[in-house]
This record gives sequence, structure tokens and C-alpha cells, in this order.
Amino acid sequence: MTAVHLSPDSNISESHAEKYESSSFTPLKELSKDLNIQLRTIYKTSTNITKDIIRIVDEGNYKLLLLGAARSFFSDDILGGKIRTILNETDCNAGILFSSQLEDVKNIHILFGKEKDLGLLHIAKRLAVNYNSKLSIVNLNGSVDRIPSRIKQNLKKEKVKILTPGNGSSDWKKFDLILCDLDIWENHLEFRVNELPTGGGLLLVRSMDDFLTEI
Repeated sequence: MTAVHLSPDSNISESHAEKYESSSFTPLKELSKDLNIQLRTIYKTSTNITKDIIRIVDEGNYKLLLLGAARSFFSDDILGGKIRTILNETDCNAGILFSSQLEDVKNIHILFGKEKDLGLLHIAKRLAVNYNSKLSIVNLNGSVDRIPSRIKQNLKKEKVKILTPGNGSSDWKKFDLILCDLDIWENHLEFRVNELPTGGGLLLVRSMDDFLTEI
């Protein structure tokens, strides 16, 4: 695992950069130690952050790229600019978290539109366990009806709510974290919002293979 922080400020001195790298990655280093995960950190100033991210991903041959976007207001193209370019120039699984101040994750919501979204369900279940969250699913296009009966039975046993489009399922104020496949987000305009609720977050996922179910 590699954690990367790129700063556009080219006036940062080398000594300051070293101190910042040491302090900024401390929480991740402590967590990786607890989980027995080998962590590599990269901190550097950059004149072209987008290009440097693409280069790091290509050179590292990573299976998953996670990006953070600290914003709560969206334009028509949520991925416009740097993020869109990074996704276009890389071919690995990717997750983009949009949130300015994600806080308590008490309610997790999945927009479920096709069978491969079982990967999202896998991620959401693990998050729900970690945060002791309630989990709900929006059944787009009857997709939940087509998943294996064993999984549906488990959802019922775990008291996961299955919602139909409408029925309050697009009221983002009810949910702290929304998980959605990138293709679903771009093709279902009814679930888009111009602003995230305070403390809320949106995680868009691009799945290139079955890796998400292996996490």
C-alpha cells in the first residue's frame, strides 16, 4: 500500500517537506502497523499533480486507486478536470470520495444497478461493521432481484433495507455515505445532487474486475 500527498506549493523547503511527510502520515502509519500492512509514503511538491498521480499509478502497477475530493458542491460533470483526466489515463480499479467533512457514518446507502455492484455491497458491509452503521440498497432496474438467493437471504437476515427508486431513496439528507458505481452515477440523473448534506459523503467506484469482492 502506498499513501501519496502532493502539494502544489513549490516554495516549500526540503527540510519542511520532510517534517510534513513525517507528521501528515502518522495516523496512517499507526493504523497500518495495527493491521500489519506494509505502508510506503510519498510526499512531494508538484508542478503538475495530475501528471504525477498518473505516473505513480503506472509505475506502481496498483490494483486500486483511492482519491479524495474535499468538496460538497457539484457541477454538471462531477469528475470534470483533474479527476476525469486521471481516470481516463489509468486502467485500475478506482474510488473517489467526495466529502468536505465526513463525520459519523450511521447510515450507508448503495445505488445498486447491476450484478457487479455486489462489490459495492461487499465494501459497504465492511464499512457498516466498522462504523456500526445501518445499510440500505436502492434496487435500480430490479437488479437486486437477479442476485443469488443466498445473498438475498443474507440481506434479509442482516435487516438491510431494499428500497425502490423514489420512496425517499434519493433524499440524501437521510444518509451519511452513498456508494455508487461510476457508470450508474453518470446514467441515473435522478440520483444526482448539487450539494452534499453537512457531514455527508459520496464514494464513486470504478470496478475493472472482481477485485472489489476480494478486498
